[in-house]
Amino acid sequence: RWSAERRLSEGLSVRAGYTTASGSKAELFARAMKPWYRMDPAATPIDWYLGEDHYLAGEIQAAHDYFLHSLALSPYHLHTLNNLGATSLALGKPDSALYYFDRAAAIAPGFTEMRLNRTAMAVQSGDWNEALRQISQAVPQPDNSRYRDYLAGVTEWLAVRRIAAIDHPAWREAWEDLAENRDWQLAIHQRSKEFGGSYRERADEELLDLLAADGRVAPAELQNWRRRVLSK
Repeated sequence: RWSAERRLSEGLSVRAGYTTASGSKAELFARAMKPWYRMDPAATPIDWYLGEDHYLAGEIQAAHDYFLHSLALSPYHLHTLNNLGATSLALGKPDSALYYFDRAAAIAPGFTEMRLNRTAMAVQSGDWNEALRQISQAVPQPDNSRYRDYLAGVTEWLAVRRIAAIDHPAWREAWEDLAENRDWQLAIHQRSKEFGGSYRERADEELLDLLAADGRVAPAELQNWRRRVLSK
């Protein structure tokens, strides 16, 4: 057991970039895995680490097989379910991908990486309404560049739709400003989680409040806008 734990520790150190122990990550994890030692102390199967290593090397089928072994050991492991969704998608099996993503969503609805994968699927199929729905459910992650990129892309698409709903320079300018300001997008998404409502609903509310505060739009007209945009 001591030898297995040492190999696992070396593999984790190499994975994190802390050390360059002898042997590749895959070799170290494989040497750590014994019949009696299949998971790390945090209950992550060693098969998952092996799958991740193959996935990063572009060896999708091998990664998928290891993730299946991982799932057999830990059926509720979120990263395993998400990775199986990703490898299924890469192997041309979108229905299987949705099956694994849905299993992850049933355990943790806001799991960001899973929601980003679902967002990516929607964008690739041209279903931007679904992309908006998926990213709205993700837990905001300020330091996750993939999350910030998808939120920005969805916001840019949403801005075009919202501007088309109301033909007014102030409304257009407000949405164009939001589409260009990633920190503002993040703040709105965070507040949608704190106060409720979807990302679109929170954005509409905040932009209407902004226009009400600066006085560029008459109160009666703003009230009419609220009825029009918040009902869609």
